[in-house]
Amino acid sequence: MSCFSVYIKTTNRQIRVFHHEYTDKNDRQRAQKLAVEFADKQHGAGYPCVVEQFHISDSVGVEIHDTERK
Repeated sequence: MSCFSVYIKTTNRQIRVFHHEYTDKNDRQRAQKLAVEFADKQHGAGYPCVVEQFHISDSVGVEIHDTERK
């Protein structure tokens, strides 16, 4: 299973994970949308965030969204 993880930038702590089925494009888009929306809401509350995507066997995520770079 793959996922999008949301991290608070100041502490580099993971605060939420949105899992998705990698082979299902609609499920992947749904999870990405939820992760980005969640990160943006956290930023609005004063907690800048980063969203990273992890694939099935990745141990290092790929940054897909930074709430401070819009």
